[in-house]
Amino acid sequence: MTTNLAAEYVFRTLPADPDAQKHRDDLVNALTATNETRTCHGCPNPIRRRHDESWARYEARNYCSSGCAGRANGLAGAQARREQKLEDAEWIIGTDSAENVATRLGYKDVANLVQVLKRWGRLDLVERLYRTAAAA
Repeated sequence: MTTNLAAEYVFRTLPADPDAQKHRDDLVNALTATNETRTCHGCPNPIRRRHDESWARYEARNYCSSGCAGRANGLAGAQARREQKLEDAEWIIGTDSAENVATRLGYKDVANLVQVLKRWGRLDLVERLYRTAAAA
């Protein structure tokens, strides 16, 4: 964290003449070199800090992207999200009304959730969802 603040200070305080520019570039490169040395555990790319990411989260991250993390764990990014969504649906369906289940899973209404579950071939979850709606 302090290295980037120091690099920003160097960048903003040195004059803009050509000799100072080279000196400034050398200092900034030396101060920010630690960010480029971390490589992804799933590919040879460097791990770069995202503009909206906290420093603690950046330091804890081991992959350059969520897709790379999913591939490293044996799943593609979309497949990993789908598996997580299905696991959540299995857990939540039956604990609340069908409308609340759809909302908690991130869908606008029950029809959208049913459509997605059918597309993913999980008719057992659709049946459980309908039983929950009928019981309410």
